[in-house]
Amino acid sequence: MLLILNRPAEREASLQQFLRTVHTPGNASYHQWITPEQYGRQFGPANSDVQIATSWLADHGFTVAGVSKGKRLIEFSGTAGQVREAFHTQLHQYNVQNEIHYANANDIAIPQALAALVYGVSPLNNFRAKPYVRSAGTASYSPLTNRVTPQFTNPDGATRFYALAPEDFATQYDLGPLYKAGTNGSGQTIGIINETNIDLTLPNAYRTLFNLPSNPPQVVIDGADPGETGVAQVEVYLDVELSGAVASQCHRESVYCERQLHAGTLGPGRFARDRG
Repeated sequence: MLLILNRPAEREASLQQFLRTVHTPGNASYHQWITPEQYGRQFGPANSDVQIATSWLADHGFTVAGVSKGKRLIEFSGTAGQVREAFHTQLHQYNVQNEIHYANANDIAIPQALAALVYGVSPLNNFRAKPYVRSAGTASYSPLTNRVTPQFTNPDGATRFYALAPEDFATQYDLGPLYKAGTNGSGQTIGIINETNIDLTLPNAYRTLFNLPSNPPQVVIDGADPGETGVAQVEVYLDVELSGAVASQCHRESVYCERQLHAGTLGPGRFARDRG
């Protein structure tokens, strides 16, 4: 799990000022990037606040694995009983549309003394966002005609199908001027955070089909390898293939991380204050 900390108001103001100046052409600080460690020192919570939070977790029996370089995230682990005792919430099992999920049954509560410091806890459930894109089936594609021949029967009777080729994407988003200026992603890295592993033969086949340079993505696993998991596969292949088509020379990393912030972050006001 992750304990997410707030940053002091003055550091939040400094961060917003930094973001404005570093993205303003002509400013002396334009594109003067800083390291994650510098970011944590300048804009993260104070070391004393981080120590208060980690000590509180340890006092409740949790194992603290570490603090992020930005100093806002404390990774910790423990039992459901420890979660119940520390955060005053029950972890229940739910059957939702024949899928088994786990989630806290009520809003969490923390000591009043930590209320200004703690933003939330994530994840306390395994409900994941699901993509709207769905696989209709396999098809063959002709690069000469940009026509797709489906190997499935479409329910609404449509017989004409078209693929979204890299050139189509570039046309729709007017990327021609960028390409003419020599922008192709060289020297840049794109990180794509996913919920599933991928089969590298598929994006490699995509690049071969559309005559793109050989530049396969790299897979980074943080935690246990989930394998290839269900409908999330469609979304990740879409992301990996199209990003590599738009920026054909960039370095891409498809990242799977067990600890995903969107899985259950609680924002301000979403947890009760316990005065104990």
